[in-house]
Amino acid sequence: MKITMEIVEQDLQFLATTDRRYAELKAGLEHIKNTTKSVKGAFIVESNDSVAKSSEAFYASKDYVESAKRLHEINKEFHVLETKRNSAIMRIDVWRTLEATRRKGNIQWVKE
Repeated sequence: MKITMEIVEQDLQFLATTDRRYAELKAGLEHIKNTTKSVKGAFIVESNDSVAKSSEAFYASKDYVESAKRLHEINKEFHVLETKRNSAIMRIDVWRTLEATRRKGNIQWVKE
């Protein structure tokens, strides 16, 4: 793959336009994890069973199953976006390195 200035510009635009969504997904993951812990705690406190038995009941509950499904969906979207962003960052870094090397005169571009 040849990394051109156009590709780098597209990658920079992609990073700029996905910053907010990336942050929202990352915060959403943390929110669901923390909320699940709180719900589990409340579930255990309200139960008349032992902590171990209450914990097992919580993991079998509808609330937990729904939370786990939501966490899975957000996790998928987050990791797809994160991977695309990392690829864009990597292309920009490669281009930057090649440009610096070219400016020093260590390499010359081959015209096709």
